[in-house]
Amino acid sequence: GVRRKVGYVFDLRVDESYQRRGIGLALAQELESRCTAEPFNVEYFYLSVNRDNAKAKKLYSRLGWTFASGRRLQMGPLVSDK
Repeated sequence: GVRRKVGYVFDLRVDESYQRRGIGLALAQELESRCTAEPFNVEYFYLSVNRDNAKAKKLYSRLGWTFASGRRLQMGPLVSDK
């Protein structure tokens, strides 16, 4: 298969008291701009958004990002014996 450069966006948040000021939009645009430029050249992004977060979904839709998968991320603590 073809190898692609992929970026993963996890937990990009704006405190509720600062929402509706364009901060989330500016952060997402800057993130996309920097990651798709040299030296990273990211072609695709995986974005983690809570299912019930309608505001975030609307924001990313405005940026042209589309829903691709409803996968559930499984996470747990990392433990070391050392």
